[in-house]
Amino acid sequence: MDLNDIWQEHKRFILSLAIGAIAFLVGYMVITGQFDTTGLERRIQNAKSMIRKADRYDRSARQEFAQAREKLEQRYRQGRNKVAFKVREPFSLQGKGDPRPHYFLVTEQVKSRVRAECNRSDVRLDDTRGAASLGLPQASPTDKEQIERTLVGLDLADRMMTRLLAADAEAVSRNRQARGLREVSRMAIDIGTLASSQPRQGRRQEAGLFDKVRVQARFLADSHTVKAFLQRVVQGENPIQVEEFTAGFPREEQKMLLVDLTLCAPLMREGE
Repeated sequence: MDLNDIWQEHKRFILSLAIGAIAFLVGYMVITGQFDTTGLERRIQNAKSMIRKADRYDRSARQEFAQAREKLEQRYRQGRNKVAFKVREPFSLQGKGDPRPHYFLVTEQVKSRVRAECNRSDVRLDDTRGAASLGLPQASPTDKEQIERTLVGLDLADRMMTRLLAADAEAVSRNRQARGLREVSRMAIDIGTLASSQPRQGRRQEAGLFDKVRVQARFLADSHTVKAFLQRVVQGENPIQVEEFTAGFPREEQKMLLVDLTLCAPLMREGE
């Protein structure tokens, strides 16, 4: 049988094979052109080679980095401790049991003592604008965290009044023309909007490194007293952070200064 006979007898089968081979070749070329991974594999191999050749930290370098990290962490802790407000023992709830009886006891003791000291120094505390209560809220807090933060504010307010009355005594004793501290007309404790107003994790993210309790106050005093007060605020082992301060002469009393200030107690977040 010659080739012509084979072609005549099997030409349909041969044509089907040829068409299938052409279709397979075209499909292979299309797929290879779109999904060829040869270049990607080459880049992966090059990257692996570069990683193997790259310099690596040896044990000595890792020890050096660990020592440097420890020094930085130590400096961080020292700086943090200098900035953070150290709550005095009577104003802390640690080891006090139920916080509510302790809150009432401490607040009454501090208010009574400060009022007595102001009476001896002839300093008026305004009853209508929070000064007579040292900025404490009219409704006593019941939540433990709010009680804790309010006592921090009371600690800050007490420190302010102690320094203010000491500055009054110093100014009057050193200068015959000094008129001293005349009046504390306003005081308010701000425990912050983050206290119990949202989940603890959300507070951590929003508060930053420090959370703050503030005391806002207004008082009337002469320049000698104001100067002595500011010196006492920023000096000593337990300086107070002044966040805002303005002073001006009221119309009715040109020889006295009307001072508005905001004091701040930075508190470390839990877990820091």
